Amino acid sequence: MVGKYLPDPIGPDGRVLIRPSEPSVYADCRVTVIVDFTRFKMYENVIHTDGFVSAIEFCPYESATKLLAYSSAEYLHICSVTFQHEEQSSQQEKQPVRSIVTHHEHLKKYSQDGITSISWSPSSSMKYLPRCGKLALGLLNSKVIILTTNFKEETTHITLEGHKSSVNAVAFEPLEGNKLASVSDDNSCRIWDSVNENILHVLCLQHAGINVSWNKFEPDVLMVAELSGSIRFYSLDEENEAPLPLKWLHCGRGNLTAADWCPLNPMKVGAAVGTEWVLWDSTKSSLSEDTRQCHVGGSIMFRWSRQNEDVFLTQGRPKHSLKIHHLGHRELLRHETLQVGSGATWHAIHPICAVAGSQHIQFYDVSSDLT
Repeated sequence: MVGKYLPDPIGPDGRVLIRPSEPSVYADCRVTVIVDFTRFKMYENVIHTDGFVSAIEFCPYESATKLLAYSSAEYLHICSVTFQHEEQSSQQEKQPVRSIVTHHEHLKKYSQDGITSISWSPSSSMKYLPRCGKLALGLLNSKVIILTTNFKEETTHITLEGHKSSVNAVAFEPLEGNKLASVSDDNSCRIWDSVNENILHVLCLQHAGINVSWNKFEPDVLMVAELSGSIRFYSLDEENEAPLPLKWLHCGRGNLTAADWCPLNPMKVGAAVGTEWVLWDSTKSSLSEDTRQCHVGGSIMFRWSRQNEDVFLTQGRPKHSLKIHHLGHRELLRHETLQVGSGATWHAIHPICAVAGSQHIQFYDVSSDLT
């Protein structure tokens, strides 16, 4: 523990005042002891990796909320992460789950380099036997891989080929997982039959595809975001019919680097564009509803929380900063400067986000910031 001693401030009634700006203050005597606990938080809230983390994703489904997949050092790692107070019996007085990792178990290590994106299938399960993990991987070499494992000896993979350039994002349809969408630098979005391993549709885009998303409240609609700043929604109601464009959003400028469809409210769409974050109400105008500068060196990530529809995170430059925003608050919930990494993901049921670093994964808990 590192402490420093400062003269204590005295109020008009002669009582010792506490400095609210300090990390932790004990002021029950004539000397105020300032204790900086941030040195300890890094150790308790971190998983060390064997290299640069290029992609990361929590499983968003209730049957496998502890599963975390990440790419590091030419391998895909699948692990189970348990947080403090997460496993409480019904007889215990419930305490808020904290981002302190109490158990971390590596379940699978799969050799694969060049992973740019990860998506979990809703068929993944850790609650019921047989246990199963099913993921899609987007690769720099233009391929898409579907990986299925029982976390023991049996692991199978399917390679889907068709893209002509780097795959930037992949996403399983969230109810059954029978469809998989991918977007690429080759100006296309491809929709695959993930069961029969064949291509269903090819959508020609005007620019490179940056993100692709489904929403459980509108499972037959696909959102596709392009580098130009255009976001289009396509209807996939009919299995054999070509997808029909439903609506179109635009931020009025290019250099869109990330986009996300709010999993709790399908009316909300957000994106990182240039130095700003941009928000839309998709039921209203195609023009943005709100926009603010968030990273003066450029924004590179936007992810909605899976627990609160008003909370989202952004990443950007300089210094690879992470910012967590709340639409009802004027101030940031969290602002952290990170070692270089790529990607961030929200836990399915807890207000915890995992952020990729150069040789570690850092967990942040925002539950106290929301109260």
